[in-house]
Amino acid sequence: MIDIPTLGGTSAFGQCANSRGHVIGQSNLKDDVGCPDSCAQHAFSWENGVLTDLGTLGGSFSQAIWLNNAGEAVGGAFTAGDEEFHATLWRNGQITDLNPDGDCSSIAWAINSKGQIVGESFNCDTGALRTVVWNKESIIELNIPISEPININYRGEIAGAGLPPGCEDGDLCGHEFLLVPCDNNVAQDCEVNADIIAQPSSATKLTSASAKNVGRHTAKDFVLALRARMTHQYRNPTLLWGSQ
Repeated sequence: MIDIPTLGGTSAFGQCANSRGHVIGQSNLKDDVGCPDSCAQHAFSWENGVLTDLGTLGGSFSQAIWLNNAGEAVGGAFTAGDEEFHATLWRNGQITDLNPDGDCSSIAWAINSKGQIVGESFNCDTGALRTVVWNKESIIELNIPISEPININYRGEIAGAGLPPGCEDGDLCGHEFLLVPCDNNVAQDCEVNADIIAQPSSATKLTSASAKNVGRHTAKDFVLALRARMTHQYRNPTLLWGSQ
């Protein structure tokens, strides 16, 4: 057993590890500033005994969720003043803001060996939450029923949890799902159910009738819901949020 240190605070947890023994996680900062109400916490990387603060997009909080074997990590971070929460990619010591133009909040849940990323994006004006894939230079919206993506493998297959028609509680009637990429070269009758919605330099807003309205209208509400969701997954809130 190896004790991975914190970033100066009293609480930290490891979130994910790759086959190289590279670990990502999250830690309170020195003196646990803001705890227990709103701890300043940063994502970290630990490799070969070296702990690195992955930083934020200018705010007080970041979360690294998934790591591939190339050492690329994804998650989310607050922007300056904790005004917005954006999906982020950490690669080669650099942090990249993945947030689609026009949305105030987003989160990247997983990244595969090809660098394809799956996550969600939220519009504070409309309250719409969408499942998206970042693939090279494009952001792709998946036109699927209300869902929560969880992971993406090297073939681009996406696993997650969804709510079938008439279901409002995923714990009671939710279904697990697997999305398999469509290959028109193999199946000519294959219908691609996804739209390329933005380029990095584009100001195109996300629009879709399949987007779900979750009734959250601030970035902080988005993060509160994110914390509750991850706490529910792990069944132990102290592992994720210290004494909160």
